[in-house]
Amino acid sequence: MLLHLGNQPSTSSTGTGELPRVELPFDARGLRTPEALSIVLRQAEQLLSSHTRTTLSVNFCLEN
Repeated sequence: MLLHLGNQPSTSSTGTGELPRVELPFDARGLRTPEALSIVLRQAEQLLSSHTRTTLSVNFCLEN
């Protein structure tokens, strides 16, 4: 997962099938916001579900 600092989500992608880079928001004290945690959790879920689908597909193909 690729993350860097800032306030607005970026729409750029690495072009390698990875999730796009996201700029995580800060609050007035310079701390990460609950929204930043939500972004990280959402991307982790997407990466894990993608990996799980790939693993299940490979295992199914090997069994048949």
